[in-house]
Amino acid sequence: MPPFESELQLRDEHGITILYITHDLATAAYFTDRVAVMYLGRIVEIGPTETVLSDPRHPHTQALLSVIPVPNPRRWLQ
Repeated sequence: MPPFESELQLRDEHGITILYITHDLATAAYFTDRVAVMYLGRIVEIGPTETVLSDPRHPHTQALLSVIPVPNPRRWLQ
């Protein structure tokens, strides 16, 4: 079973909320529809996952996104 498949199934079938805490925004993008980014114990950015990750406002969000590996760096540079 793919990662998080059972959690996604539970969420979809039962309409439950799942609190997922991570430093990995790549998995958060796959797994969530809303995201809150915390820095020094405070929420610094919150909103729909797609919006927060495509247009990060806070420097900490930008820093977290900058360390997500690019699958093929040469392709990214083109």
